[in-house]
Amino acid sequence: MQANEEKHKRLVETARGGRPADLVVRGGTIANVYSGELHEGDVAVSAGRIAYLGTQPEA
Repeated sequence: MQANEEKHKRLVETARGGRPADLVVRGGTIANVYSGELHEGDVAVSAGRIAYLGTQPEA
């Protein structure tokens, strides 16, 4: 499997909740640069890319 395919697989698994994120920032403010709206939420990063935006229930 090529490196990019492996990173994509990790990203998808993290987004689906099947793999822990490399970094999670909880309780931040997420800015929608298109609409100008601000949302409270979490950001999960995996393989150097954003895997998830939103709020997740505590495990």
